Amino acid sequence: MGELALRSGRDPAIAAIFKDTIQAWHETLVVLVRHAQNDSFVDAKLNPDATASLVIATMSGLFMVPVANSASDRIDKALRQLESFLGLK
Repeated sequence: MGELALRSGRDPAIAAIFKDTIQAWHETLVVLVRHAQNDSFVDAKLNPDATASLVIATMSGLFMVPVANSASDRIDKALRQLESFLGLK
């Protein structure tokens, strides 16, 4: 995913595919957040659109970090913080 993001800045065809992929991912996450709210898995006060954007931004940031060069504890901390924000256990 990180490589696609980087290439999308240089290749209009990749950029279009990447944009469509992110949009589909966002729309899916919005629906998942709403379902999670209806089932009381996450806070009903969360804005599904903003929450989807936050999840995508967090995951995209993690995709951009080469695994070999990253401190796994930082990745774990970022994911735990996201889970905490969402109210997941």
